[in-house]
Amino acid sequence: MAIRSYVDLSAFVRFLHVEQHDIDDAVSQVLLADDASPEQLLEMYMRQLNHQLPVTFHEGYHYWQGLRLPYLHRHAVLMFMEMTRCFVQLARTDSDWHRWAGYIDSSLPTLGGQKHIWFDGDDVILSELATAVGPDSPPNCTLSALDLVETAASLAEFQVLGTGDSRVDPIKFGRWAKRHPTYRGAYDYVSRVLGDRQLALRCTLPMINASFETTDPVRTFCSLGRYLTHLQDAGKIDDFVAQDEPCQWGPLFRSMLDAFEYDAGGEVGDLFDTSYYRVDLDNWVNARLSRPGTVDGIHPIITSEARAWSDISAAKPFYGWLLDQPGWLSDDQIQEALRVFSPITIMRLHAGQDRDRVIPVGRRGGASLLVSELLMIQGAVRRAAGESALVTDSRLCCHAECPEYVDNYCNNFVSIPQQWSECKFPERMKAAIERMRNQD
Repeated sequence: MAIRSYVDLSAFVRFLHVEQHDIDDAVSQVLLADDASPEQLLEMYMRQLNHQLPVTFHEGYHYWQGLRLPYLHRHAVLMFMEMTRCFVQLARTDSDWHRWAGYIDSSLPTLGGQKHIWFDGDDVILSELATAVGPDSPPNCTLSALDLVETAASLAEFQVLGTGDSRVDPIKFGRWAKRHPTYRGAYDYVSRVLGDRQLALRCTLPMINASFETTDPVRTFCSLGRYLTHLQDAGKIDDFVAQDEPCQWGPLFRSMLDAFEYDAGGEVGDLFDTSYYRVDLDNWVNARLSRPGTVDGIHPIITSEARAWSDISAAKPFYGWLLDQPGWLSDDQIQEALRVFSPITIMRLHAGQDRDRVIPVGRRGGASLLVSELLMIQGAVRRAAGESALVTDSRLCCHAECPEYVDNYCNNFVSIPQQWSECKFPERMKAAIERMRNQD
């Protein structure tokens, strides 16, 4: 089954693009049926994906990252709040969304901002400027928070699919990475800093996860790498690394975080704040922080799921290991987690000849109206901010003749009918804009 997939790391909704000829006929017939119930759609969707563990696990892991990594959860909550604020601003500026371009700042924070890294003896230099060290000294590597997120998912996938010593075998990982789409920049960085590829394969995933307990994951990741190197050179972790996996890497890295220096003032609910400090997941899961003048810090999709994860972890401790060392859990435990904590999925089935279908599926039977409106608002704001999202093979809608298609403010609208003339996007946008214009 050929699948193109990604998880939106603000909404934490999974998007799948599936070709009809790559799925079973029985599944295809149900997915294309006009009268299929949400339960039937979910059953057929899961039946097909059950044979695709790499895709299912990789994107499921991204969803778990949003539930458990403090910085990612914080980023998603604050992005939702900022998207809502921008939509209200746009709605009150002009009721015609086709004229929204240029009304808001296009510099919405992303996870893709690169930090350039130079190795200077035992030290590491980081800068957002590629010429910071000098025009004749290009950086040795670059990393972003997104690179860390993707490398973590790739390492987790490799270890879950492996067995025995292969899970920490750098030669096998290198061969696997050549056969599969793989992010490995963070692993390569740790390999170079430690001078030990096997040790890097053992510790990079939990090191990445610990890095997301601060407001600057890349800075923290590099600092943890240096700290571990110093401990290694001093012989202070010899007994620790001599143990068989799974080792207590998470507690080790968190103890290192306790020794770091942070900016004064502590944690605040501001997307644009650049201070460096620890992020407490409980503050966001329990909505203790928000920006003054905005709604409470609740994410409509992942906050309740994060609370449920905390609750179930008390009864099933393996959930506490799931992000750091999933390769050492049983198949039944992995399958349970994929079933219990599965993202809402928007699937476009490419059937050709105007027969494409966009099908929301999820463990609750699909995307609620609240989620559908969140995605619509998010897509419109991103379009107004200059993110065109016009790449043909990633669009949900196939109706190129529709008047809304070119402007593409509907890029995240999920209720796509078979005929563009029946689309409810203009109606729902008008209703959302009117509601925002009239609210106090």
